[in-house]
Amino acid sequence: MKQTCSVIKIVLKNYHTKIDSILQQQIIFNAKGAELLDLVDTPKQKILLTEVGKRFVESDTATRKHLWKEQLSKLTIYKHIIEMIRNAPKGRLERYQVEKELVLYLPQEDPFRLFNILTSCARYGELFAYSEDTGYITFE
Repeated sequence: MKQTCSVIKIVLKNYHTKIDSILQQQIIFNAKGAELLDLVDTPKQKILLTEVGKRFVESDTATRKHLWKEQLSKLTIYKHIIEMIRNAPKGRLERYQVEKELVLYLPQEDPFRLFNILTSCARYGELFAYSEDTGYITFE
């Protein structure tokens, strides 16, 4: 069975509502994120699960976390942060160090917001940890 869905059609059909621009933007944002992680492809306003995406959807929590970590590890920004942690004294980075790098990589984005997104994703996949209490990023 081909796992294809047109998000806009599903919402209109099942919920009998208009899609406003905020919802459209959120759907696009989420789809692009999933596409970056190779969980979906998005041809012609459709969202198709990739093989990795199908495994992710059908897996238990532990396997999902493993797949998530695996996919994040392929992204340049995460590779860079991991390398920074490896090279950091005592194997830990301060938040501001990562935010400085984010400004260089993505100057048009809010580094505070981007940091929060990146660390949330990393925490889920147990790629690295961030302690709000200490302000440090580590592998523990």
